[in-house]
Amino acid sequence: MTMKNLPFIILTLVLISCGHKQKSNTNNTISIRDTSLTDDLELKTIQLLKLQPNTFAQISSIDKVVFTTDRIFILDKTIGNAIFIFDFEGSFVNYIYRVGEGPGEYGEIENVFWNSFTNELILIPMDYKKKIFFDRNGNFLNEEFYTQEIVYADLVFLENGELFVNYSSLNAESNVALYQDGLQKMAAFPFDPLMDDNPLNYRSIISKVDDSNYLLTLGLRDTLYSLNIEDYQIHPKYFLDFGNELSFEDFNTQPNPLKYFMENDIYVGVMDLFQTKDFVSFTTLNFEGLHGRIYSKSAGKSYSTQELIEQKLGQLGFEGVLGITVKNEFVAVLSSGESGKWDFSLNPSLEKQFADFGQVDKEELILMIFDLEEDK
Repeated sequence: MTMKNLPFIILTLVLISCGHKQKSNTNNTISIRDTSLTDDLELKTIQLLKLQPNTFAQISSIDKVVFTTDRIFILDKTIGNAIFIFDFEGSFVNYIYRVGEGPGEYGEIENVFWNSFTNELILIPMDYKKKIFFDRNGNFLNEEFYTQEIVYADLVFLENGELFVNYSSLNAESNVALYQDGLQKMAAFPFDPLMDDNPLNYRSIISKVDDSNYLLTLGLRDTLYSLNIEDYQIHPKYFLDFGNELSFEDFNTQPNPLKYFMENDIYVGVMDLFQTKDFVSFTTLNFEGLHGRIYSKSAGKSYSTQELIEQKLGQLGFEGVLGITVKNEFVAVLSSGESGKWDFSLNPSLEKQFADFGQVDKEELILMIFDLEEDK
């Protein structure tokens, strides 16, 4: 994982998930620190995708990847404050950079979401309580202001409404809410200062299981929750064992928690939550940077995504699993290795795919679309 954004990430995540002592439930506990060897994992399908560079619209960082049936949307929030649009061949289609105060404009992007029911891209700004709508090619359609006390952290559009996680630390409202047919049907996890009053950088924290069920993570709670939108039930699905020596309370009594975090081996945070039928993928953080984890639902094993790449592909940089395709394949973002070289020497098929790209600069980022299977 690149270290260039590490100070920002630490400031937004340092107070999470080294928290309360874990509940004992070995069948549904995901180990963060202790991972299994990746020998049992195989890349069932894998494809590299090079995004065509554009002189007037250069991607500086990738914070999120959104796949639709025929478009790929790249959110460059951290540096570029823009959205880039490509087709499935990686050809450049358009980009969205509309900074200003007028219709369809924003100051800073908070997040971007795809509504598959209306085929619209929705941009949520940090600085205005509005939704900005674009078509699949990035053309501005309209905007809608809203009056509800909502600061969207993550959002899923439903056929008749929306499910979202709210930044409760910014408005003291409930963390989770469900709206259907214009009415609020459910609100859950009231604001809790101990759990929520932290500048947490939420990023992709709702993951779809099927049309009725979703997996999500919230604030300081070291748990992945299952939510059913038909019966409005929420229950713990997986407990997260970070393997830290200090509890959340003890960690917060340190004279300088950030300094303690940087000088000790502590894992904190869950984001970039995606899943397929058999696996759950997410990202966590320690003083070295971001670390990917893959959890096998059937075997109950945790694997290191970085180790998987090193063992199956070569020495490459890993920016995270930052999306999922409509076919339920993971989408990882790769960068060149520490030497500045692109190394796919352990996978001849990918080595050939990469060679077919021609010149690839060490500063570029490549998408890797993949699915997994596990030896029984």
